Amino acid sequence: MSGIESGSGAPATRISGEVVVREIAHFVRARARMFGGAAVLLAAVPLLLLGWRMVEAHRAERELGPRLTGRAEGRIAAHFWRLDVNPATAPAEGPLPLFYHARSEVWMTVELADPSGAAPHRLSYRVADRPPLAHHYATEVPKRPGTPMALPWADPERGWPRVEVRIPGPLAARLRASPASSWPVSYAEAEFAADRTPGDELAKLRIELDEPWEALARLWLRPPPEFRVAVAFDPERPERAVPVADLERLGTRPAAVTLLPAGLALGAGVVLYAMGMLGLLGGLRPLLAVPLALAGLLALPWWGDRASWFLERAIPGAGRFVSEIAASELEERLGDRLPRPEPAGDERFVYAPEEGFFAEVLAPFRLERPAPPPADPDQAWRALTAQLAEQALALPEREQRALLQRLVTDQRRDRRQAGEAFLPAADRLSRAAPSENVRAWARNLLLWQLRRLNDPDPDDFAAAAQRAAREALRDHPDADLRARAEESLGRLAER
Repeated sequence: MSGIESGSGAPATRISGEVVVREIAHFVRARARMFGGAAVLLAAVPLLLLGWRMVEAHRAERELGPRLTGRAEGRIAAHFWRLDVNPATAPAEGPLPLFYHARSEVWMTVELADPSGAAPHRLSYRVADRPPLAHHYATEVPKRPGTPMALPWADPERGWPRVEVRIPGPLAARLRASPASSWPVSYAEAEFAADRTPGDELAKLRIELDEPWEALARLWLRPPPEFRVAVAFDPERPERAVPVADLERLGTRPAAVTLLPAGLALGAGVVLYAMGMLGLLGGLRPLLAVPLALAGLLALPWWGDRASWFLERAIPGAGRFVSEIAASELEERLGDRLPRPEPAGDERFVYAPEEGFFAEVLAPFRLERPAPPPADPDQAWRALTAQLAEQALALPEREQRALLQRLVTDQRRDRRQAGEAFLPAADRLSRAAPSENVRAWARNLLLWQLRRLNDPDPDDFAAAAQRAAREALRDHPDADLRARAEESLGRLAER
């Protein structure tokens, strides 16, 4: 017989190799279609999330302004410069060179009286305003959006810069354990070896902040700041206050700037979503599959936030991309306009020039902000160095000699920041001081300051004013000084 007969007399189905292959192929095809649809659906989710969040940011911005009908004046209760590191680039272990991984933020905290008479609201904002400090750690501040307030960085009594610096506690501890990547104080002479101390990244930061001359000139470029700030608030929710300076910027961007890229992202996401659902629900009747697919799409506002968590883990690169783009869009419109919780657990220290390394040098001088404010860095630097020169000439001979000796000693220690600020003062003292001893010390300081390593870089703050101070030495009575000045100017001309 060609087959096995059943009890009813009908032949049983033959299980041949062809049947087995056909069944396996059908099974694989069905599963491949399902898994392929799931993969395409997973690719659609980032685009849908991105487009939807951009639309949400636009809507939130347009709805916020009309609600802020209340007006009040708040008091700037705190303002600080916060240093952190970029977790995407900073090493997880080992030494941490802050120079390469720093991330800067500026914050202010405003106290706003409650209309009901309750305790004042403390509202913290991230601010697009750089502290008047001359160093590389603050370079990221202007790139961030935020309220464009001019913060009161100066000491209200003396007018010197005064900047509170905050660093997350764990980061500060790690910086103390990290040897300075390039120690900024390198003692060249054996007699100062006792001044050398083990250097860590946090100590290096404190030294690099301590440049009061440029910090003061930068401060003079800004109008005198106020400690009061006008805010607009929602009468029903006073804690949602926005500085009036920011309220004027809300809703000013054309809708197309956001809605066009949002529409492109949503359109591409919908196409991929439809393709994915076609594969995932391909075995269902259209009357059931279409409503299910539409329901999933319309539920995007509900499942969007939940999908973000899954997306971060399923496709880390895509998840981070969507999160960063969506976050930057929201912050560009609202994130830095609205108050946010003030960072907690930070370590604090205050940069105050009159308490730092140059406190002894600063003590005899009373420097005043020019009125009107200087128009550019060169004008600010000339105003600063002119005041230093006038007051240095008026000092008693003993104080003049002590000042010049200290500045020369600092040059030999490689603490040269003050030498440039006092170069015009040294020039005048070397010509006009009644004491020959003082004139000799002034010429000595000038010779130290005219070394190659003190030549200003063309991109330095007030480089033109610093060059002009060297040009003024071309007619100095001392031949050695004239030669050194010409050498310095020659090097500058080659750059």
